[in-house]
Amino acid sequence: MLARVLSGAVDRMQPATKIIGAGSLLLLLLTNTLVAQEIQFWFPPAGGDATVLNWLIQEKVPEFEREHPGIKVSVSLFAGSWQDVITTAHAAGAAPDAFFTWGRGPDEFKAWGMLAPLESYVSRWGDASDYVPSAWAANTFADGPYAIPWSIQGRAMVAHSRLMEEVGLPPAIPTTWDEFDVAARRLTKVQDGRLAQIGYNRIDHHQMYVWIHTFGGELFTPDNSQAAVNSPQAVAALTRLVELHQVLTAEAEPQALNFNNQTVGMALSEPGVVANLYSADPEIGQELIVGPAPQVQRHATRVYVPSLAIWAGSPHKDAAWAWIAFLQRPENLIAYNAMRGRLPPRLSTLTPETFAATPQYIEFANTYVRYGIPHRFPPVEGERLFAAMTAGLNAAYSGEKSPQEALDQVAHEWNVLLQRFTER
Repeated sequence: MLARVLSGAVDRMQPATKIIGAGSLLLLLLTNTLVAQEIQFWFPPAGGDATVLNWLIQEKVPEFEREHPGIKVSVSLFAGSWQDVITTAHAAGAAPDAFFTWGRGPDEFKAWGMLAPLESYVSRWGDASDYVPSAWAANTFADGPYAIPWSIQGRAMVAHSRLMEEVGLPPAIPTTWDEFDVAARRLTKVQDGRLAQIGYNRIDHHQMYVWIHTFGGELFTPDNSQAAVNSPQAVAALTRLVELHQVLTAEAEPQALNFNNQTVGMALSEPGVVANLYSADPEIGQELIVGPAPQVQRHATRVYVPSLAIWAGSPHKDAAWAWIAFLQRPENLIAYNAMRGRLPPRLSTLTPETFAATPQYIEFANTYVRYGIPHRFPPVEGERLFAAMTAGLNAAYSGEKSPQEALDQVAHEWNVLLQRFTER
């Protein structure tokens, strides 16, 4: 891995910008010793790279450097798997001073000794109370925070209000399972043997995690030592979902159904789905409504928290913190997340004015604030966890396995991954 990462990247942006891929790590090992207060800031490719890069390089870096004349900032994109690049850079002693972390990142990176503790900075900063509680908790350990939220996103129930009215339903998000079940069935239409419209569109494994929580379950035991995805609550959730799916698709197989072509009544979706629909067709975008998933034992959603962290080996931690704190200003969070289609994590930014272009975002925000559970996993290979859950769900929905059998298999595979990590 180290040979791959250390073999051949070149600078391809403006002077302050590097593409971090193969050979740049060696270059960084040399340049870090030449510029005492030049900090490296890395983040991975995703939608809107050019827009975000231009904003950072042309606006934010010059503004920050004017305010902090003793600090220079070099902004770089990761090339390839960001987890591989960061962990390899850490092993080589060439990780960036500040970097983007995502999903299970803080747990995994802290376990490898990669993250600097931030409690001393945060205690002097005084802004921690302005963050969505579940977002702040996503990066916080017994000895304090190890990363600062940069964005929030997660699933909420999105419904097409006009389609609901057309079948005699009130244009409102169902609040109970029974209301949801009725709405999903009435919103489903079959024409000429094809499923022309589906009342509830199951999308991926992330939806299942929300349903497990709403049925009162958890993904892991409290000490994170064992999977809990085959608990009675989780099995009850999948059983109800499979039963509903079988009813909705009894007469026809699902086709290419989505909100954009007005063939989906409801789905647990992310904010970007709403933003994309506004871009494609503002009239249809205005017809979407948003709220928490129906309550079974509780309302709940998982909040995903892209964050900013400081490398434990950075010689410029104070400068890196100054850069992170600068990016955390409300106006910077609002601008960045508008480009990403996500929500800013500070409570003071979650206002109708912030979301004037996509008013439904305020309901996503309310769902995260009121019902959010931080999306955290033990520091194991998350892609394998997700793949196991996806395979289990497919087996249950296809009838290959019962919900209990499917989730027992998922729990077994998750426990194997947990055991492998503890043995390292």
